[in-house]
Amino acid sequence: MASEIHVSPTGDDSNQGGAEAMLRTISEASQRAQPGDVITVHGGVYRERIAPPRGGTSADERIVYRAAPGEEVVIKGSEPVSGWTHVSDDTWSVTLPNHFFGELNPFNNVIIGDWFTNKNRTHHTGAVYLNGHWLTETTSRQNVLQPAGSSPLWFAEVEGGGYLMNLNWFQPYAGEQPGVEVDAFSFDHDLGIVGAPASEGGDCLGFVEDGDWARYEQIDFGVNADSIRFRISSAQAGCIEIRLDSRDGQVLGTCQVPATGGFTKWQTLTAAITPTSGLQKVCLVFRSENWETATTTIWAQFPGVNPNKETVEVNSRQTVFYPKETGINYITVQGFILEQAATPWAPPSAEQIALIGPNWSKGWIIKDNTIRYSTCAGLSIGKYGDRWDNRCTQSGNYAQNFVGYISRCIDSGWSKDTIGGHLIENNHIYHCEQVGIVGCMGGVFCTIRGNLIHDIYQRRLFAGAEMACIKLHGSIDSVIANNHIFGGNFGLWLDWMTQGTRVTKNILRQNDTDLFLEVNHGPALIDHNFFLSPKSVYDRSEAMAYTHNVIAGTFRFQPDTNRQTPYFLPHSTSLEAYVNIPGGDDRFYNNIFIGPSASLSPYNVTAKPVSMGGNVFLNGAVASSIEDNPLIQADVNPNVQITAQDDGYYITMAVDLAWVTQRNRALITSELLGQGALTKQRFDQFDGSNYRLDTDFPGKPRDTANPSPGAFAISESGKVKIKVSSLLAPEDAPKPPTLPPGHPQTLFHEDFDDGSPEPHFYEGDGYGSPSTSFTDSFTITSQESSRIYLGSYKTNFHEQSFVFEASVSIPNTTSPWSATFFGMGTPQALSSYYGEPITGSHALLVLRNDANRIESRKNSTSANQINSVGNLAGNTHRLRMIWDKNSHDATFEIDLLHDGSIDESFTLNFEDDGFNDSHTQLILGGGNGLIFDNITVTQFKLPFKISGISHNGSSIQLDLDGLDTDKTYILTRSSDLQDGFPVTIGPPFTPDQPYTSINDLSPPASYPFFYRVEEVLTEL
Repeated sequence: MASEIHVSPTGDDSNQGGAEAMLRTISEASQRAQPGDVITVHGGVYRERIAPPRGGTSADERIVYRAAPGEEVVIKGSEPVSGWTHVSDDTWSVTLPNHFFGELNPFNNVIIGDWFTNKNRTHHTGAVYLNGHWLTETTSRQNVLQPAGSSPLWFAEVEGGGYLMNLNWFQPYAGEQPGVEVDAFSFDHDLGIVGAPASEGGDCLGFVEDGDWARYEQIDFGVNADSIRFRISSAQAGCIEIRLDSRDGQVLGTCQVPATGGFTKWQTLTAAITPTSGLQKVCLVFRSENWETATTTIWAQFPGVNPNKETVEVNSRQTVFYPKETGINYITVQGFILEQAATPWAPPSAEQIALIGPNWSKGWIIKDNTIRYSTCAGLSIGKYGDRWDNRCTQSGNYAQNFVGYISRCIDSGWSKDTIGGHLIENNHIYHCEQVGIVGCMGGVFCTIRGNLIHDIYQRRLFAGAEMACIKLHGSIDSVIANNHIFGGNFGLWLDWMTQGTRVTKNILRQNDTDLFLEVNHGPALIDHNFFLSPKSVYDRSEAMAYTHNVIAGTFRFQPDTNRQTPYFLPHSTSLEAYVNIPGGDDRFYNNIFIGPSASLSPYNVTAKPVSMGGNVFLNGAVASSIEDNPLIQADVNPNVQITAQDDGYYITMAVDLAWVTQRNRALITSELLGQGALTKQRFDQFDGSNYRLDTDFPGKPRDTANPSPGAFAISESGKVKIKVSSLLAPEDAPKPPTLPPGHPQTLFHEDFDDGSPEPHFYEGDGYGSPSTSFTDSFTITSQESSRIYLGSYKTNFHEQSFVFEASVSIPNTTSPWSATFFGMGTPQALSSYYGEPITGSHALLVLRNDANRIESRKNSTSANQINSVGNLAGNTHRLRMIWDKNSHDATFEIDLLHDGSIDESFTLNFEDDGFNDSHTQLILGGGNGLIFDNITVTQFKLPFKISGISHNGSSIQLDLDGLDTDKTYILTRSSDLQDGFPVTIGPPFTPDQPYTSINDLSPPASYPFFYRVEEVLTEL
């Protein structure tokens, strides 16, 4: 008989588990639960990894884990840390024993794997949290000892840290009688192990760190084996524990490993063991020297606070809710906050461990949860682990290697009966640095709907080919619906084997690219979505049907003839063949395209025929030449907006009944869409029933005789306002540390020392053949008639006041000439050498060395000459943009010789025609020999007006309006000359009168620097 098991922080694991005698841990409840049982977890914080040992037997006899109704239940992969010692300025330190972290020390666990890019530095899965929000890992102790910026840092040193050894083979012996030699790479299960080529031939266990283990299901010990010989190379001393069954099993013996001289210097070492016979399950556990007493020291910046009086936590577990074995089916996880785990890199060629996931199982329901603060992946419906993990990109053809992974999955029994079929619903997923939802092959026959996913891959400290809010390989017969996705690089990335899937009624915005379809053969239906980012769709697939979407950004189309990718028999995982993507076989019906970047002209010529009809092109959007009689209204902007209100997110859009009455359109059905040219699979639903799109985004019936274009059924002209999501970020969600008054409020600084523009900037679409490098600077080495720009990943800059500064060196030549552009606006692809990388509302400074001219641009590409100067070419200049969100002023200052003086300045006012575009970014670039460096963006608040600034010898006089005579204020200035700042003002002083008590600051001859005044809210 099914039962309900209760868990509470005040319970005891020796209790019966009833409502009157609750258990203490969810893990204990999982050990007791049987199919049909419900585990009710009561309010509180639980610090444990739940690894269910069993699941349900069917969808009706599942095991349910749920938060008690109305109670907040938090499950963390972290542990609290106190005992911090103040070091200097904002920096504190703490030393912890390595065994504090249990099975895996995240501060010694380096992030590596297929398609991972470390940006020339080391990254760990560890993290430090201040009041729930994470700090940022830096690369040296020296960095963390500096005063904190807007992103406080941490750094850790681990005794016995780093890679320990490689293991090529091992062999049991009975006296001098050898047993069967075991290839170390033939392990069945592992933690932290990565295969690598051995310098003496074959494959070995490589990249081994303290605490890693490898398990072998059947080792033949023969009769009374009393020793094991190991073939090892090592960089430092350590040991190998030989255990039966598991990491915590009986110790048979220990092999002491000296430093052999490096990973290419091999030795054969012998370890005595308890005499053992027959076939045994063996687990090898790798340890550093003195691991029992070794420690980890963490330095961290806590600006303005004492960490011993705050909540400080560090990652200590790799995951929070994830089975250790595969095939744990039919589990429900509902209503929890799951956070703070040291998740590893999750490529499609490895086990994809996340904060939560079913681990290659079937029939899970994951709903109504908050999933946040994962070092890599938030939620996984991905691949199982084996010894081939992370071997795909080590050598050879990556695509061909990945085919091997697919074949092994198929051979393991991958089918609708055994894998997938999960429901992922109404979860709030954010602050995951690789991916929100990930799944290779395990995401088949799934439904992903109603989730709010945002702020994924925001810090951009590392990179790779697997970053997205949702990233799926093998999305067969799945439904991705009603999700609200923003603040990622790719919003939705469907890569390889998307077939029979429907993407419907999703809102994607403020992403680098909303939808990426990579080497899929389809068919797939993409309908009733809003793609609102500057780059809306990247189509590198075939047999995709786009219907009733609203698309406001670029639509990129590109065949892929280099990779042979698989397709399957309809509605199954039965492999049919591997074929490349020549391009085409797509359908475009009844969509609305908005803006000059939204163009279907790439489809004018395709290898396979493309069908189009009933599309509307607004505000400069460009139709394809193959569409007959498209409706084009070049001067109409429907002004699509997403707003957050108390009860959720709403979308508003102006619509025109003429879009309906001026054209006749067909109802979208399976019959109209037909079948994929290659797969011969019909465009139909996952259960084989027909599509008939006779309702709109909110479910309102369409006119089936002449359906409206776009996502809404239009019955009259006017503004449509529809609620699109009830999920909102809670008011009490963790927030970044608040810097105290007077503390530098730097949003970010970029000097390109890591050889990359990330995590702050991306390289935009250039014109011509631009070439760039990022070795200690952003250098443009393109030839004449080529230009390129950097755009900031962060958007909505116009919603805050800031100072944007950069240094630029201009070559001493006018042929080829170099135009420098610098400012803020919405980026667009460069269409000509004389065009600008910016559109819509924008403020831009342009330097032209061919004419020694300074120009301004406001909301158009027409130039307004500011001045002619004689020293642009051959010099380095400091550029500064000051944006005041209150006055809507964009002030540009140019220090022509980088000597601290302001040689030219001008102001553009946007009070009457302000910035309204959510895509507003910072932009800089140009062509032909320009070198940019030392980019700084500083946020400021200007609650009080500085109505005048003057200098008199060694003092600065400020006219300050609106200051309270009973309060204390801080004066700071934005410059490289910070001597004497910040300055405390008052009390007492007289309001609205000149304030002259700032003395002995050695001011320059003019006042080239921006000053700000802020109220002191707490005493420093």
